[in-house]
Amino acid sequence: TPNQHPKSAFRPMPRYSSLLNFRSIRTRIMMTMTASIVAIVMTVVWMWATNESKVYSQQEREKAQALALSLSNAWNNELYDQNWSQIRLGLEQLLVDNDDFVYIIVSSRAANDRIAASAPTVFQDQYTPDVVPVKVTDAALSVSCQDGEPCDLKVSETFILRDIEFPEGQVRAKRGERVVEVATGIGQAGTFRIGISLRQVDRAVAIAVQKALLIGVIALAIGLIWAYILARQLS
Repeated sequence: TPNQHPKSAFRPMPRYSSLLNFRSIRTRIMMTMTASIVAIVMTVVWMWATNESKVYSQQEREKAQALALSLSNAWNNELYDQNWSQIRLGLEQLLVDNDDFVYIIVSSRAANDRIAASAPTVFQDQYTPDVVPVKVTDAALSVSCQDGEPCDLKVSETFILRDIEFPEGQVRAKRGERVVEVATGIGQAGTFRIGISLRQVDRAVAIAVQKALLIGVIALAIGLIWAYILARQLS
């Protein structure tokens, strides 16, 4: 009407104004709480996964070290006697009995570090097998044994350069798969190397991450409910 103040037409109704303010406060509180909880959950998941990976990797390393030492001692006489047929049968049986074993290599010092026995047998008669990077082989062949003292151990966490089949036609490990290799000397006769897959470590870490995410989702839901209640009280 002509007598109405011109600004009164644009003045919002009081109840709509309070509703907008209420929603704005609630939204800000819930968004802040959500961002905080998500950040905390992601940090916890990352720390949990990192810790689990270290723990399981260390366990695999210790298992591989103990196995390498025991086997090198067990086959010491066979290697000195160059009983290669018996060693090869033993290596193949180890791979049959243990799915996590990817490869086992025995090099002979008398033959200038030529691979005298291996499982799978595809690596026999090679000097530098194409199963892991060259630097890993160089580190393995550098182990030494002093008379009357334990042989050195070289532990390397690396990856496979090619698909490995064992038995023939059955893929045991795919190219790029992570392994831990342990190398030790067999007296002055040669070098024993074993590669163990870390797929069990990856599975354990994945399970740990799933558990952490589940806890995070529960914490997020509880946090959102609490934030909603708090927003209603403050508004």
